[in-house]
Amino acid sequence: MKEFNFIIEKINGDKEGKFVWGNNYSKLFDQYYDASEIYESGDYEKAINKFRYLIKKDSSFFPAMNDIGWSFIEKNKYSKALGFYEMAYKIANEKIPRSFNGKIIWGYVDNRHYLRTLHGLGMALYYSHKYEKAIKIFEQILEYNPNDNQGIRYLIGDLYLTLGENIKAEESFVENLDSPSIRYSYGLLLHNSKRFSEAIMQFALAIIEDEYIYKFLVNEKIDEPKDFFTVTKIKDAYDYYSFTFLLWFNNKSIETLYKLYHSDTFSVYLEEITRLRKKLTEVYGVANESIEKRSVFLDRISEIINIIDYDFGAKIFNEINQTRS
Repeated sequence: MKEFNFIIEKINGDKEGKFVWGNNYSKLFDQYYDASEIYESGDYEKAINKFRYLIKKDSSFFPAMNDIGWSFIEKNKYSKALGFYEMAYKIANEKIPRSFNGKIIWGYVDNRHYLRTLHGLGMALYYSHKYEKAIKIFEQILEYNPNDNQGIRYLIGDLYLTLGENIKAEESFVENLDSPSIRYSYGLLLHNSKRFSEAIMQFALAIIEDEYIYKFLVNEKIDEPKDFFTVTKIKDAYDYYSFTFLLWFNNKSIETLYKLYHSDTFSVYLEEITRLRKKLTEVYGVANESIEKRSVFLDRISEIINIIDYDFGAKIFNEINQTRS
C-alpha cells in the first residue's frame, strides 16, 4: 500500500496544510481520472467498478471513495453514501495533526480530494438528518478554505434555518444574496418570522432571478425548450428544491409565493422583464449600435428591479390579503 502525507508550511505567517501524493501514485491517479471521465460520460456502473478496483489496489485511496459516495447521494442512498464518506474522512484525517489550526486551501490542487470528502460528508449527513454534524463539517470547510470554491456559503444558511438558528441563518443569507436560491430561503425565514413585507420583497426578486425554483416549489409543470442553459438552470433549481424540501414542506409561505406570482401588480413587472430579456437575446454583435441597444434594455430591467423594495412588498401583501378576504 502506498503512503500519502500531510505537510504544514508557513506562508505569509499563516499555517497552510497540504496533502502530498508521491510519484508512486501517478498510475493510480491516471486510472482514477479515466474512471471519472467514464462516470461523466454516463457509464456509471463501469466507472464505479473501476473506483472499487482502485480501492482494492490501495485501501487508503480515499479520492475513489468520494466518487462512490457521491454516486450514492445521486441515487438518494444516503446511508451508503455516508459510509463511504466517513471511511474517506477517517483515512484522510489521520494524516492531519489534531493541533492543526491552519488553512487547507482549494488552490493547492492535491487538497481538493480532502475538501471534496468534507463536502460529500456534510451533504450525506444533512440528507441523513444529522444536521448538527453537517453544520460542523460545513463550518470546518469554510475555516479551512475561506475562499469557498465549493459554494458552502450557499448551503450553510439552510442548515442553520433547519435547526432554528435564525440569527445565524439570516446573517448567512444577507451576505450571499447574489444567489436567487438564497433569496428564496431568506424570504422563507422572513415569512416564518411574520416579516411579510420583507419576505415578499425577497420572493419577488427571487422569482425574477430564477423562475424555475418557484415552479418546483409550487409544483408547477416546467415545459420549455431544453437547451443546455435551460437544462442547467432547471437542474440547479431542482437541487435547491431537493436540498430544502423539508423546510418548505406544508409551509404557508408557498401560498404567499403563489399569490405574489399571480398578483396583478407583480405580474405586470414580471411580464415586462420577460419581454425585455427576450429582446436582449435578439440583439447580436459587438457594434456600437448593438451595445447601446443592450444597454437600454439592461437599464430598463434594473429600473424595474429597483422598484421592488419594502414598500413594494407591503403593497403586494395588502393586495394578497384583499384577495383572500
